[in-house]
Parts: sequence; structure tokens; C-alpha cells
Amino acid sequence: MLTFGIDWDDVIAPFNDRAIEMANEEYSFDPPLTLEDITSWENTGRSSVIKKYYHDERLYDRQFVPEESKAFIRKLQTKGIVYIITAAYPEFMSRRMKQIKEAFPDFP
Repeated sequence: MLTFGIDWDDVIAPFNDRAIEMANEEYSFDPPLTLEDITSWENTGRSSVIKKYYHDERLYDRQFVPEESKAFIRKLQTKGIVYIITAAYPEFMSRRMKQIKEAFPDFP
């Protein structure tokens, strides 16, 4: 049987996109920040401002799972065992578990 490990942030559910939205709303960047401004894991340069939102519960409130992601995970489950991989800050882990359970209520 196949085994799949799928990352939550930015694979199943948009994360940096939501942080960029928050930064653009707060700072009114001209031109606005885009996902393409993130060029490294360190988020250096123009995109470095989004790091502060990683510790902001509003970011997690904005995160959602698109129907396409839900359908993709369901399809993968027919082909093997699926694990959701996530690395939320400890203070947000219970929120992340709630997000997973809400998006995938039948997930084992």
C-alpha cells in the first residue's frame, strides 16, 4: 500500500497567501506583495514582514481548505494511507487540529 505525507500549509491550505494579504492590508505596499516575493525559507527582503503574522491568530482564522484540496486528499485516500504534515507553532497546534478535523471530518 502507498503512503503519502502532505503538508498542510501552502499545499492543502493557503498560508503565506493569507499572510501576504494581511501585510498588504496593513502596510499598503506599492506594488502589493505577492507570493513570488518569497524567494527563500528565510523570507528575506520585501517579504520579511509576513513573518510577524505567523504568530498572529488572525492568520489561522483566515486559513481555509479549498474544495480542490479536499477532493485531492479524498482521492489519495483511495490509493493509500495519507498523513497530514504540519509544523504550526505550539500555541496554534490545537487550532490546527481543529482545522484538520473541520476540513476532513472522516480523516482517521
